[in-house]
Amino acid sequence: MRILLDTCSLNPIGVKNNKEELTNLNTFLKSKSAQLCILHVNFDERYKGKKSIYKKLRDMTDHYARNGLEIHQNMSEIFIPGITKKGTAKTATAFQLILYEELRELIEKCERFEKPSDNLDRDAIIGVSSLNYDIFITSNRCLEKSLNSVIEKNESKIEHIPEIAYREPKYEEILDEIKLQLGKEH
Repeated sequence: MRILLDTCSLNPIGVKNNKEELTNLNTFLKSKSAQLCILHVNFDERYKGKKSIYKKLRDMTDHYARNGLEIHQNMSEIFIPGITKKGTAKTATAFQLILYEELRELIEKCERFEKPSDNLDRDAIIGVSSLNYDIFITSNRCLEKSLNSVIEKNESKIEHIPEIAYREPKYEEILDEIKLQLGKEH
């Protein structure tokens, strides 16, 4: 079972410097055959938006590893010309591009009323990529609402729909959601 966290959900886990608590979380995840994952979006050099936070993510995952929690950093699984680098990503299918455009547009509309994201493209790519995971936990309300809308509209065409959960960016909230999701039958 693979659990994808967006960066906003990952940050609160980092405030816990309690090695025993992080080791216990790792042991719990392993007992459920679960992996915590984050996604690195590899931006094209010509991309005009906010660039990647790869180094920050790498430093965070290294910190967690030193303190007993293993987090898998996966590369973006879809390539969108003009935004991401090809790298290990596969060219987005026509359907993935439609989902990406719909999702990006809905996030942008939502953010007129909510706290705006620092990178709409990254959030839309993470949202579309989350369809390849079992569980997606986000602390971005607009991403969660928009992704659920896009899934509802395209449900018959989507092969796999993950459990999607919004949680406040607080350690206890994220931890409770992980435990709740892993307690469900998937």
